[in-house]
Amino acid sequence: MEMMKQWILAALCGCLLTGSRAETTNTVFDAERIVVTATRSISDVRDVPGNPSVITAQDIADGHCTSVPQALEKKAGLFFRNYADNPSQAAVDIRGFGGDNPHGKVLVLVNGRKLNRPDMAVINWAQIPMQAVERIEVVRGPNSVLYGDHAVGGVINIITRDGSAIPQTSLQASAGSYAAYDQNGVTSGKLDGLGYVATAGHQSGDGYRDRSAYDTSSASLRLSGDINENLSAYAEASVVKEHHELPGALTNLVQQNRRQSTKPADEANETYYTFNTGIEAVPTDELIFNLDGGISKKDLQADMASYWTPSYYDYKIDSYTLSPKLTLLYPLAGLDNELIVGSDLALESLSIQKYTNSVRTLLASDTKVTKETVGGYFADTLHLTDHLLLSAGARLEQNKVGVKYDGTTPYDDTIRQTEKAWQTALTLLPTDTVKLFAGASSTYRYPFVDEQAIYSGGYWPDVFNKDLKPETGINYETGVEVTPATNWVLQATIFHTDMKNEIAAGAVSNENLDETTHRGVELHAGYKNEIFALDGFYTWLQSEFTAGANKGNKIPWVPQNKLDVNLALFLTEALTLNTHMSYVGGMYPLGDNGNSSAAKQPDYTIVDLLLEYTLPIKKFETKVFAGADNVFATEYNFLVTDYGWGSDYYGYYPAPERTYKAGLSVKF
Repeated sequence: MEMMKQWILAALCGCLLTGSRAETTNTVFDAERIVVTATRSISDVRDVPGNPSVITAQDIADGHCTSVPQALEKKAGLFFRNYADNPSQAAVDIRGFGGDNPHGKVLVLVNGRKLNRPDMAVINWAQIPMQAVERIEVVRGPNSVLYGDHAVGGVINIITRDGSAIPQTSLQASAGSYAAYDQNGVTSGKLDGLGYVATAGHQSGDGYRDRSAYDTSSASLRLSGDINENLSAYAEASVVKEHHELPGALTNLVQQNRRQSTKPADEANETYYTFNTGIEAVPTDELIFNLDGGISKKDLQADMASYWTPSYYDYKIDSYTLSPKLTLLYPLAGLDNELIVGSDLALESLSIQKYTNSVRTLLASDTKVTKETVGGYFADTLHLTDHLLLSAGARLEQNKVGVKYDGTTPYDDTIRQTEKAWQTALTLLPTDTVKLFAGASSTYRYPFVDEQAIYSGGYWPDVFNKDLKPETGINYETGVEVTPATNWVLQATIFHTDMKNEIAAGAVSNENLDETTHRGVELHAGYKNEIFALDGFYTWLQSEFTAGANKGNKIPWVPQNKLDVNLALFLTEALTLNTHMSYVGGMYPLGDNGNSSAAKQPDYTIVDLLLEYTLPIKKFETKVFAGADNVFATEYNFLVTDYGWGSDYYGYYPAPERTYKAGLSVKF
């Protein structure tokens, strides 16, 4: 392990000395038609066998979005759950995987670097400097060949901007209900060819419920540039500090007061440090070499005084990644061909100390976890004709987890698991305005380290669960995209994914579930003219068990229908009304695999309004905005749980009713 760590560190230092823009190079392009995530290289959407979604910096600015989950919910129609009114702690679900850890089946990247934690905790979205986001790409469906672990339901890649040719600074401040405040700034430019982007931000709020307050501060710096005509470089660093309270679930108390808390003292403090760097070398027109790497350090403290046994945790999580990649643009049998060959190496270590008192003098357990992942892949796209593309690829990856637990029942053990993935697809371009595609692929997810090893105590015995298998699946999908005009886009995708060994909480440990299937239809339509812009996403999902005692039952907490519509009305040259409507179908509570709970959440609809006015100030682009979310004060829940312990133990996590916000943004 130490040798692997030193190797990765040495390579990172080499990247820093030479730099890189890597696979997420922000070239000047039409942001709606060029993507990098779906193929791990810069590609036209028409050449991609799928229908990825792109949220641009302009989309984020128009909606005055203050978090990535907010942008993804409104602008891409994704489904989130949360445990409190805290945007940094939201869990995303793509294509209806539901269960205890849907976020484990969605890979989240920033400039190609993984944010997913090795344990079951959700990622902290506050790590992403919203004010520096250039675009967010969403690839629905498996992409395990290119990205390996976690890329089961989809991939979200947040791409930050490079330094602008002309120096530019943007400032924004807003205030809202429940003492919600947001202030952020970004400045970018170039100094002697060296691009820079620096950000600083602060978010805080009391939260909708009692004891759901949060306070987050962040800063980041990105440097990038061309060393010569064949070599480019980047390096970026960020720091985030966050404190948030944990209000807990409500039982039947939700009928009395939706805003109360059942946890009088639970809270967490988190500090994140990240550093990424790399190089992109283009020695010839037919050859591109990328080397990207990153280091992240997480320092977390959680006080769970309201647990059945009060517990106080100190976590330290260190991650090291390295990803070399070679792109070859050589013809094959006289046909245009693009071949990508690469490798992903990751080393993650966790140190977890559990105490029985808040001053952390009484140590209950000490756990050391290491996770090493080594994977290699290739992906090839062959142009059979000018209108027909064949793509194929494969990955082989090994995951090694070692745990040394010194607690109630000490153990020291290691497990190695090897998985492979493949994919193939055809893309037909019959006209300049129509794309048809069809493909099949396999996918997998390794267990989180604390799904494989139980070391936190509580109801389950401390044990290293070697019987727990990785989740695997086969996906089939087909779809069409039609762009009848430059201001029109119509997309439709049909998919079917059969999964084995999905992981969920069991009676005595985490366990593999019976086979499940996830099939559905995804529709997207967008249109824009000088008067209005209309954008809509609809998803129909049928996620159910296909074997075992629950055969035919729906997977809990997955909406069968979800519709999101965004309508912007350009009332005058300076005044715009943005509206968002979201319909979410009814869901069985989490844990109710038998589909019999009385706590089923009915379907609900929420409507958001935002009015924006551009002030007539020369040399400054100044906008004021005001709006309301959930205008009709619909009562719904971020999450409902029922693990079969009776109605007194239903768990409700209420979402806010009507909220207001207003603010000011200035760009110069």
